Amino acid sequence: MSPAIESLEFGQLPLLRVEYSLQVEPIAPASLDDLCQLRAAFREELPQVTDFGGPSSGFSINMGSAMGAGFDNLATGVGLAVRAERVFAAWQRLRPETAYVRFETLRSLLTKALSLQHHRTPTQAYGFYANRVPREHGTPKELLIPSLFGQLNGVSPKDLRVTWELNGGDYRLNVYAVEDGWMLETLFIVPCVDPTESLDMVHRTLLETFHAIITDKARTIWQLKP
Repeated sequence: MSPAIESLEFGQLPLLRVEYSLQVEPIAPASLDDLCQLRAAFREELPQVTDFGGPSSGFSINMGSAMGAGFDNLATGVGLAVRAERVFAAWQRLRPETAYVRFETLRSLLTKALSLQHHRTPTQAYGFYANRVPREHGTPKELLIPSLFGQLNGVSPKDLRVTWELNGGDYRLNVYAVEDGWMLETLFIVPCVDPTESLDMVHRTLLETFHAIITDKARTIWQLKP
């Protein structure tokens, strides 16, 4: 694995969604005062309010459902959600031209939201990246290193789900077919001691591991910059 990677720049990475999250205790619905305070704090950068008081949204990991609210910016694809069990910031490619805002923006949203909820303590930190790889970019076996497929035992490389321990946490890799290609999802979860340090470590681990598991062909097609 390549050490000391602080960022990766791609010209054509098919990135679809990024999420960073802090699981918190105690698990309890956010109060109306909390939600109003958060609304005031993020009114300018996240002007849209979604599912106020509604169930938890999300995708690959079921963290439960609880009362809370979401605050979004439909122009940038950035959102923040507060739930009984977690706080998460996400970016999603809502349109082809939507540019990724970078990890630092999501971390700042998360830590700011947590600072406004003094009664909540983070217990886990995780990050998630989802890439929707077009079929013309290549197959999983062409774009991911061979060692990932060494223990398949007849399972199709179009449906690969692997978990291993890494840097004191759990790293998960999911590869599965979709209509126009395949999904490449990476996730890393660690116990949280300090929110900023834990999120930074999650981010660094995801970058270094992604850099290590993609092939030279993937780096060329996705235009990895020096």
